[in-house]
Amino acid sequence: MNDSMPRRTQRGQRHLLDLNAPRPSLDQQRRDAESLNRVRQWVLSALAVTTLLHLVGGVILAAIFLDRPTLVAQVGLNVMAGVFAVIAVALARVIHGKNPLSTWLLLGVAVVPLGLWLTLR
Repeated sequence: MNDSMPRRTQRGQRHLLDLNAPRPSLDQQRRDAESLNRVRQWVLSALAVTTLLHLVGGVILAAIFLDRPTLVAQVGLNVMAGVFAVIAVALARVIHGKNPLSTWLLLGVAVVPLGLWLTLR
């Protein structure tokens, strides 16, 4: 037999169950599942918000670099960007099980004046 291969000296090593390492309790399994769900929520909300904020930035850039800019088109694109930003904030709150209607939505509305300032300067 090869020296690098371990020898089976005990009868209990022939199966995958390790009797010296008992299964975790149900309480421990529940805590692990809750921790995993919390991480999933944070990852999902980070991906959703990042994706939507990239869309917001793209719409604001589109308003800045229009070929034939009109005031109506620039303001309209910035309002659209603000709506997408509000959706991003509301979506993050929904993913975390919170009420989407809160004062945090003002953070999304704040995109409109910022985009207008960048577009019309």
